[in-house]
Amino acid sequence: RRFQQGQSHHIGEARPSSKKLTSKKNCHNDESGFTLVELLIVVTILPLIVGALSAGLIAVFSLQAGVSNRLSHTADAQVVSGNYAKDIAGAQQVTTQSTSTPECPANAAASGDTQLLGLESNLDTVTGNYQAVISYLSVPVAATSTTPATNSIVRASCTGEGASFTLGSEETLANDVQAAQAVPTVSCVTGETSCTNQSSNWVNAQNVSTISFAVN
Repeated sequence: RRFQQGQSHHIGEARPSSKKLTSKKNCHNDESGFTLVELLIVVTILPLIVGALSAGLIAVFSLQAGVSNRLSHTADAQVVSGNYAKDIAGAQQVTTQSTSTPECPANAAASGDTQLLGLESNLDTVTGNYQAVISYLSVPVAATSTTPATNSIVRASCTGEGASFTLGSEETLANDVQAAQAVPTVSCVTGETSCTNQSSNWVNAQNVSTISFAVN
């Protein structure tokens, strides 16, 4: 362009149009939480879940106690049978009297011990007396602060002659036995009836076929 002298032209600076940029914030109130319905569902279902878990734990603990008792009884039965078979094989006289003469008492018994089975052996042919007596006894065990009163089966072995016997050894064969432990069952040899009074007297072991001892 041509500009003539004397003419004034004012050229304004081009200014960018300013635009006001405003950012809009979406302000949402944070109201996260549980509704009343959700709380009611949790309160209803949670006790059911806890109850089911508790029942399962109780069942497991009960099973463990039962298994422990069975293992204990199995071990007791093995100990009893280990001594029992040998004692029966060597016996010459048998009785199931609760008290007998002679009888081998256990030192462990404070009072109230009951003989379940008595066995005599080692006959002195000169005096006619037996020199060895073995007694299977039910011995009461007093209660403690953590355990109830119970009974144990004790095997007591004595030596002597006549009415004078000395305790040689005693061994606890079974624990936690019922106070009303049954005496062994004595069966006679076929045709023999002389061993039927074993509950009140000594009988000849030769007339006995079997002696069954069930530990309760």
